Order: sequence, then structure tokens, then C-alpha cells
Amino acid sequence: MVDEIQFYGSTNRMLPSELKATLSHRTTFKPRAFTTGWALQAASLIDTHCPSLINHVLTASDCKRQVIFATLADLRLTTPDKLAADLRDIAPTDCLTTLDPLAQIGRALIVSKPRQFIEAVFGFVPEGLLGVMKRIGSQPFACPLTYRLLHDLMSRREHRARAKALVQVAGLITEDAIRIIADLDGPWLSPAVICRIRSRQELDAFIDAVELIRWVCPKVSDEELAASFENLSPRASASEWASRWLSRATAFLAIPPVPDDPEFRLLDSGNAMEQVGRDLQNCLRDKIIACALGRQAFVLHTSSSAVIELVRLRDGGNDAWALERLHGSGHAPVSSETVRTMVEKLSAIGILIPARFTEPALVSRVMGFLGFVQHDFWECVEDYARERTTTDEVVA
Repeated sequence: MVDEIQFYGSTNRMLPSELKATLSHRTTFKPRAFTTGWALQAASLIDTHCPSLINHVLTASDCKRQVIFATLADLRLTTPDKLAADLRDIAPTDCLTTLDPLAQIGRALIVSKPRQFIEAVFGFVPEGLLGVMKRIGSQPFACPLTYRLLHDLMSRREHRARAKALVQVAGLITEDAIRIIADLDGPWLSPAVICRIRSRQELDAFIDAVELIRWVCPKVSDEELAASFENLSPRASASEWASRWLSRATAFLAIPPVPDDPEFRLLDSGNAMEQVGRDLQNCLRDKIIACALGRQAFVLHTSSSAVIELVRLRDGGNDAWALERLHGSGHAPVSSETVRTMVEKLSAIGILIPARFTEPALVSRVMGFLGFVQHDFWECVEDYARERTTTDEVVA
């Protein structure tokens, strides 16, 4: 019995004797499996006509494997006769001793060099393509059409910037990276951008984020946005980058009505919210993005330094705003008199007021007794109601 098989690349042993001489000495690799359905199916089909093909693929270098996978992908788009005809110009004469086109393809795949195959299948070898294919790894792409896309990106004049970006990608080049680069353009074709977008799903979210940033930061160009990636720390993500820009918003997506009164100041920019949050020692800075995207709004009541939190609602096709909470300076309670003034003026301009701000004192006392905490409520509800309410008056 043999304890261990020392020889991995047995391609020479499995080839017809007349073809062994055409294979120069080459480095062999430990067999590496591939299980991608379309590639395995195509390789198995050819292997039935050229039994040494799969063994050759298993022990080939990454570059040779990728060229074979690219050829198998092209086979899905054409006929064996057409592909065999394209390969006759590069294959040794001994490969053509059989009339079976699949056998011809298999033998040519084994004995021909990667550059020859690219020329035969795609017409020519663009500068940098083989270098990129060496960095794809050992596994075929999930989608066979990505090989044709890769050749187009590296060969067509309109994709020169994308080809440059592909070459500049550090480390392993993934199928997602190729498709991400295909969908980016202009200043976004930067290694600092590409390395932070890890999937097509992230790309879609990133494109949406850029669109919103353009809305809320209208004076900032795409070139400035893309260049800002260079200032990120190596571990910073694209979502962190988007958060920073949305926090600098100067034009919020939705603005609520505000009382025509100098005591009510709408905080309508990231800078304004950050400044007031710092002055009043609260967490307004953490609310900037929600406000920039039109979910919330904050109004400063200047005389009391209280902050009014509004929430945006939808009434059919129209916006409606409702009072959500009142915040005192440094999280201190807001006096009942101030609450009464703010509620009356907000209600007068169409801001919806939750029942807890105007309900009878009896209801609030029972809610408190039952353990319902109302953090934004003023100290003495009785002050607002002016008098103690009975149960009969509440249900009347």
C-alpha cells in the first residue's frame, strides 16, 4: 500500500503520449476543489471527451484556472464548434487529431498558455488583464458573465478609469469588487472608496447615502466628498463616512412650522444643533441625522432654554408635525407655565399635541400611581389644569 501520494500534478500521465512533449516543465500545485455549479458542469462535460481536463484544473495555478473558467464561461454563450474553431489557431497540431470539438477544447485548455487563450476567446489581451486574473484567486466567479465584464472593463476606452481602479485594488480582487467598480464612476473610482464597499448590497446603500448627502449638503461637490475618504482612518467604514457628512447637514429634508415669535428658534442645521447641545449639555448632537433626513425637528425656546422635540407624521400626502417631548436645560424639568405657553402657541400653528400635555390632572396622577413614567412632564400638572378634576368630569 502507498502511505502518501507525493505527486499532485499528474497531467502528463493522463495525456495522450503524443501531447506529453508539448507540455514544458511547470510547477504543480496541490489539488484544489471548485464547486461552483456552472463551472463544474461545463468542466465535467469536456472531461467526458478529454478525461485529463478536470485533473489539470485541480492542479493548475490561479491564473491558468481563471483563464480556463473564463473559457468555460464563454462556452455557455457559444457552441463547442465555434469555440473549437477559435482555439485551432493556438492549439498544437496534435490537439486536432480528433474531430470531436469538445475533445479539441479540452486538449487545448491543457497545453496552451493563458495569454493564448485570452486572445483566442476574447480577441486580444488588454494590458493588465492577466495581472488582475492572477489576483482573483482559485475559485470561479458565481456569475459566468463577470469574466466578459472583466475583459470589457480592462479593454474598452470608456472604462480606462475603471481599469486603473481595478489594478490599484490591494490584495485579492473579488467578484463583488469587479461589479462594484463597474457601477462606480468619476471621483468615486478611488481605492479609498472601493476598499470600504464590501458587497453589491452595500454599494446600493452607499449610492443612496450619497444622494441624500447631496441634498442636505448642497454646496459640497462629489469631488470633495470622494476626496474626504482619504482622511478616514484605515478601519473607518463607508457608513461612518456617510454619518459624518449627514451630521454636517445645512439643508434638512423637512422643516416644521414654527410660531412667529422670536422666542421660538428652529434648529435647522447640524452646526446649530451641535452648538445648542453643547450649550445646554444635552444629546442634540446625536439627533442631527434624524433631523437632516426629516424624521424629527427641534425648536429652542430661547427665554427658558427648553428644547421642543417634534416628530414628523404623514397625513395622506401631506406632512403633519406633533409634539413629542420637552427637554429642559441640562435635563432639568420645564415649568408648568412654560409648558402652557409652548403648547398653546404650537397648537395655534397646527402642531398636534399629545393628550398627556392637556389631559385632566386626575389622569396624570393615576398614570403616575400606576408606574407610568413621563420623563418630559412638568412638575405640577394641577397648575396646568388650574383645579382638581373629578372622575365625572373626565368621562363627561
